[in-house]
Amino acid sequence: MPISLGRFYKKINKFIHRLIKKKKDCLDDDCLAEIFMYIPALERPKLALVCKKWKRALGYSWSNERKVAFNYFKYHSKYDGKIIDKKSRCFKQLLLNQCGNYLRELDVSYPSSEIMPFIKKSCPNIEILKLTFNDVQDVDCKRAFANMSRLKILRIKLNCNYRMPESLINSLKAVVNTLEDLTFINSTSQYLWSYVLPNSAKSIFQQFKVLKHLCLDQYAIDDSLVESISQLKNLITLKCHYNHEHFHRIYSEANINPILNLKNLEVLIVDACKDVDDGFLINLSSNAEKLKTLKIWCSSITDNGLIALTELKQLEVLRLHWSVESKITDSSVQWFKNMKSLYLSESNNITDYSIGKVIKNSPSLEFFYISSSNLTIEAVKKADELTKHRNNNVILSLYLEVKNCNRSYVPPCESPYLNLYYS
Repeated sequence: MPISLGRFYKKINKFIHRLIKKKKDCLDDDCLAEIFMYIPALERPKLALVCKKWKRALGYSWSNERKVAFNYFKYHSKYDGKIIDKKSRCFKQLLLNQCGNYLRELDVSYPSSEIMPFIKKSCPNIEILKLTFNDVQDVDCKRAFANMSRLKILRIKLNCNYRMPESLINSLKAVVNTLEDLTFINSTSQYLWSYVLPNSAKSIFQQFKVLKHLCLDQYAIDDSLVESISQLKNLITLKCHYNHEHFHRIYSEANINPILNLKNLEVLIVDACKDVDDGFLINLSSNAEKLKTLKIWCSSITDNGLIALTELKQLEVLRLHWSVESKITDSSVQWFKNMKSLYLSESNNITDYSIGKVIKNSPSLEFFYISSSNLTIEAVKKADELTKHRNNNVILSLYLEVKNCNRSYVPPCESPYLNLYYS
């Protein structure tokens, strides 16, 4: 029967103390090392204080350590400064002298980037690296990944109110042949310049040889950066999120037409873009036949653009926003099949008919949002009837603006697989 980590740790401690009372020498180094492997890496060095034999056996217990996570801020909320500093030193020594060479995955949340030199020196075999810093300095990031020839996944989250150092972007040169997944997250919104990536990003990005997933969260993209990204022929996922209000104060929308060169795309999420019209959607459906998820802002589209998207056989998630009321009608929406999520904003020409068609032809539909649509109570009744006998247990969350009726007259849903919301 599974037990919690806390209970499991207590059982291990009891077993170890029982051994101490009986006879310290009853287990050889290999057996002790195997027992020590069950103790969290950050707590394990304490065992060296028991006796010389345990200290020796402890050295053999690191070879199976593949993943370590250290969150400085977790300790910051519980302990005073001396204990926090002690745990930080323990973590650094752990990387330098114990398990750093064996690690394949490291997740670190730390006040500053001064930990980077330790990571660089101690973790040559790292494959997955996740970093969160409240302060990042140029000097700490120089050639930060030069010793990581196996790095495949890199996630960097910055909680600081200034621009990402140029040296951090330049250090990516060392991993352009191995990196498959890159994420930059900017969690601050106080200063506009923090939204802008260093200029060198444009030349670095196009050098990646095997990059498959790229996420720029709260970073502005411009035409030249989009052009660099369009050179990444292996790219499967492209996500560019941004804060709409701040973004438009430093950049106009980017022209994302070069993205059409990415024929292997399966996920495309772009908030800041221009010229997304019928022509773009038609070309996208022709070039990116593997597309499964599309979330994008549109300037103006008609049924022609939407019908083109229905030709994407693998499309499961579609979220379209536009700043003006769209001209799409039932003649395009009704053809969507096998969807899991569909969001269409400001669609006043859509009626009850296409709502029923989409739900009927998408038995695994989980989310359906139609904003400001010309719908009636019949759409609710139809959705209730169509989901009532679902045999896959998938629950549909349906968001509708039902006009021409009083909500008090909308009958309660009988289907256990329908959650109805009114916006």
